[in-house]
Amino acid sequence: MELFSSEFNRLESALNVLSAKHSVIASNVANIDTPKYKAKEINFQQAFSASLEKHGLAMKKSHEKHLGAGSLTSSPSAFVTEQVNNFMRNDGNNVNIDNEMLSLSENSIRYDMTVRMLSMKFEHLKYTISEGRRA
Repeated sequence: MELFSSEFNRLESALNVLSAKHSVIASNVANIDTPKYKAKEINFQQAFSASLEKHGLAMKKSHEKHLGAGSLTSSPSAFVTEQVNNFMRNDGNNVNIDNEMLSLSENSIRYDMTVRMLSMKFEHLKYTISEGRRA
């Protein structure tokens, strides 16, 4: 029997991807005044799927021609791409601070939710180990 279920691995993978996404957003905000800087983003779904496969938690394919994430690298930074948006300033920079702040808020909420889920898992494990007694 496994002490930590695959849920711990999924939550760890989500935290790693969300942390990498936070770094990318922070980089975009830091470069808001850099001429010709192109805003970056991480495709959460692709990075998360690849991270799951790294832990042996492959997602099911609904069709044999679908590509699996296994052929992709499992590092979230490998999924950083330039944002495609219509916003462009005269200096060639396409960072939109409003969009970045929105993305940062959404990412922070997802990160906090994932940390809470992980904390609840550990509380449940602690309760189980103590056989339900209050310690």
